[in-house]
Amino acid sequence: MKTRMSLEVVHVLEKPPQEWTGEKGFIDREVLDRHLPENYGRYEYFISGPTAMMDLTESILRKKKISTPSIYTERFDMV
Repeated sequence: MKTRMSLEVVHVLEKPPQEWTGEKGFIDREVLDRHLPENYGRYEYFISGPTAMMDLTESILRKKKISTPSIYTERFDMV
């Protein structure tokens, strides 16, 4: 997909291995502020993950004035 569209994938690991150099913990406002482009309001957002993470991420995006139709989600819960 990255070769066909302007796409940035950011992996955030709650419990990363020691050698992990990417984002750690939870997706919060600071993580989004580090990765969103200046004109972030004109993009679409695709989020996938467990319900608690999804709720928090959607809430932060709405507070940043991202409209709900621009947020696409896929929720999953582990059994």
